[in-house]
Parts: sequence; C-alpha cells; structure tokens
Amino acid sequence: VTTNTNNANNQRGTELGQKPTCCECGVKGHYKRECPKLKNNNNQGNQGGRNNAPARVYTIGRAGTDPDANVVTGTFLLNNRYASILFDTGADRSFVSTTFST
Repeated sequence: VTTNTNNANNQRGTELGQKPTCCECGVKGHYKRECPKLKNNNNQGNQGGRNNAPARVYTIGRAGTDPDANVVTGTFLLNNRYASILFDTGADRSFVSTTFST
C-alpha cells in the first residue's frame, strides 16, 4: 500500500470514509462546484439577501487525498514570512491570520 504524502492534493472532507461537505448548502456528499442549489439558481445572481454562511475553518493536513487536480496549494511570501496557502477557487473571500500583521 502506497501512502500519498503530497499535501498539494489534500482537501476538506477526504479522510477515510468521510464525504466532502458543500460550502454552499452544507450538505455532505458533494463540493460547491457540484451543488444542485447553484444549478437551480443560475439566473438569480447576487441578490444581497440575508444569506448567512456558517462559520467554518479548514486546515491543510495529511488526511486522505482527492485526486482532483484543480486544488491549488503553495507557499506565499506575506510580510516577509512564508505562509502555506490553500487557494479555494470557489470561495468569495480569503482570510489571513493576524499573526502575519505583526
């Protein structure tokens, strides 16, 4: 048995036996890009309603891997410090730890 230790392909919800959780609807079993809710609302656009996203935090680790080549990770120089970055192309916002501002 070969273990993939490449962190470039790690994603949330990919531990052994764990299904991914959609960031759009919160349902387990698919990612945001595959969300049926988005497919049904394609023509509505940004309505600026009271849609509050649940607060979630994800980390890069050595859990099981997803063979999806669309995952982008890397090292980014921020305020003269190197940060491990997981680029989420489906996210509306990105967050940086306050430790990088000091």
